[in-house]
Amino acid sequence: EDTLQELSYEERLAKITACDLPSSCQDGMLDVVSIRGSVHLGQIRVGLSNAQLVCQCREATIKLKKKIPIQIDGEPWRQNACTLRVKRKKDPAIMLHRSPDESGGVETEMANLLDWAEERKIIDQTVHATLMREFSRRIENKTRQRRVRSQENLFFSTKRPKFIGNPSSQ
Repeated sequence: EDTLQELSYEERLAKITACDLPSSCQDGMLDVVSIRGSVHLGQIRVGLSNAQLVCQCREATIKLKKKIPIQIDGEPWRQNACTLRVKRKKDPAIMLHRSPDESGGVETEMANLLDWAEERKIIDQTVHATLMREFSRRIENKTRQRRVRSQENLFFSTKRPKFIGNPSSQ
């Protein structure tokens, strides 16, 4: 396999920014995505479309030439012209869906159990972080599989032929 030094600048850039792996909270990479506008954002929100993956990187510098609405890490606002530098936090990424009701949800129970065990010195912070990271990875994989199946079912249902009259006579 070629080392990065043996490749041209363009080849190195293509290899470093390739988006050929699925997104993961565990890979240490930022996903840079684009949307076509507010209608597209609404379609994404209800599961009818997806954002366009531009690249994956460890750090991004974005130059805004005018005031535009932006959203980083789930928080939207209107930003004046500027240069944004986005880096991933060093904290481990934990992707858990916490139930609004504190008493419900496996994810909440797991987080509460690990907090309880660490507070009572049954496990240390390293074990707590390792177990949360692994639990998060497993939840993330199941969520991704469910999303793919859901999209496949949606695609299948939109491609189903429509029969006029009695389907058995077709």
